[in-house]
Amino acid sequence: MRRGIYEAVVYKSDMKAKGSFNLDQKLNTTGIKAIHYEKAFVTMRIADLRGIKNQIQFKWNKKTLKIEQGSALSPIIKSIVTIKIPELSDSTDEIFGFEFNLDLQGSKELTFIPSGGNTEVSLQSTWEAPSFKGKFLSDSRKVSKDGFQANWKVLELNKNFPQSFVGSGFSNITRESSFGVDLIVPLDDYQKPFRSVKYAAM
Repeated sequence: MRRGIYEAVVYKSDMKAKGSFNLDQKLNTTGIKAIHYEKAFVTMRIADLRGIKNQIQFKWNKKTLKIEQGSALSPIIKSIVTIKIPELSDSTDEIFGFEFNLDLQGSKELTFIPSGGNTEVSLQSTWEAPSFKGKFLSDSRKVSKDGFQANWKVLELNKNFPQSFVGSGFSNITRESSFGVDLIVPLDDYQKPFRSVKYAAM
């Protein structure tokens, strides 16, 4: 895509995600009178909701659930979608699996927040000029004229925020823990002489 004489990066991504929630674990219930499992929901932050190109198919224990825009967590997390979860009161000793596909269109960068106990991300693209960024470096990467591959693995012990918490006290820290890739535009015939003149005095 071009803006005037310059090229702008716009990407299309096909992402597949899966994970699980283990409800059979001890939680810090200090200051909590009751946990309303009947009101449970899953929420996902997507920086620009306009980039969603197809309906998200979210499956909870292989059952497709409805996606809604917005959430009661808006003071903590903005630009989000929400999935209401079926009644959990009688199933708090189980592990629930989920999965979904996300067709996302964006500009310049793609980043992730390691909100899982163990978070693994694998990216593959034909873009030949990536710039890896964020709190965590990739565990492996391969860059060539044909594109790049990169893999991240972030453990719960690697993060500086707890796996569960109440309130908005850690909202800034979670955002600061993001990682991912910038898709850089290599210098073109217009930018090369501009930079040559700009830095000539140096």
